[in-house]
Amino acid sequence: MIFDIDKKANKVLKERKKIAEDNALQNLSLARKNENFLSLEKEENSLIIEIAKIEFEEKNSNKLRENLEKIQKNKDFLLKKLKLNLKTNYFCPKCSDTGIINGKNCECKKRVINQILKEESGMASDFSFDDAKLFSDEEKILFDKMKAWCENFPNVKSKSIFLSGEMGVGKTFLCEAMANELIKKNVFVYFTTAFNLNNLFSEFCRTNNKEILDLLLSAEVLFIDDLGTEPIFRNITLNYLYLVLNERLISGKAVVINTNLMPDEILERYGERIFSRVMNKQTGLVLCYKGKDRRVNC
Repeated sequence: MIFDIDKKANKVLKERKKIAEDNALQNLSLARKNENFLSLEKEENSLIIEIAKIEFEEKNSNKLRENLEKIQKNKDFLLKKLKLNLKTNYFCPKCSDTGIINGKNCECKKRVINQILKEESGMASDFSFDDAKLFSDEEKILFDKMKAWCENFPNVKSKSIFLSGEMGVGKTFLCEAMANELIKKNVFVYFTTAFNLNNLFSEFCRTNNKEILDLLLSAEVLFIDDLGTEPIFRNITLNYLYLVLNERLISGKAVVINTNLMPDEILERYGERIFSRVMNKQTGLVLCYKGKDRRVNC
């Protein structure tokens, strides 16, 4: 799955790069239809070759370089007059749309990956903390707390957040606002429902595709929406949920979970091992959301 997402991101970057380079070539083709430009270009090329020969012989080329500079200025002036730009205007000038800088993913590639993850996770909304004005003052306190957490990430004390509350109070809204805020910072986010997460576990057991677990373990922040709504598959759900939560806890990677279940229900449904990972107040925040049901028209 990581490979597939990386492949899709590279395809997007490749298309961007091609568009930028095609535009530059098209402008060059248009410029060469102008006789004055063609003449200047030929003079420029001849001088560049002559300068190379003279400098190879370790002779002075200052006069030729002055002439070359004049020709290049005249050519630039003509291009402005023709309203043509021969420079390749890459979407990302930092990496020239390769997606790589010094052997690491460029910020532009991270943005592309996050967008792909956002689309594939089913998180289609663009909820933001700006929309919190629709909520009460009491609810805004929680929103402001979570916004501050996102703004300070990754320099946060609590690397896990467990948000409990009744159905319809806005937990998913809050988590999506958090995810979108982090995505703006180019944080590698994966947002999934508990139901979809369970299906991923099942797929891993069936195919042994390690990229599935790689995605869940490598994301900087993993969001699990509506924990407790998924079916419990024997020898799958509890084992792999524990594995993911435990590995992320050990590696210091953030997990944000929301659920309709109360703490005692989490313990009963998932057992002590998982309960201790999601309800550990020493390593994370355990919050109860008491907002009004936003899905009820009244």
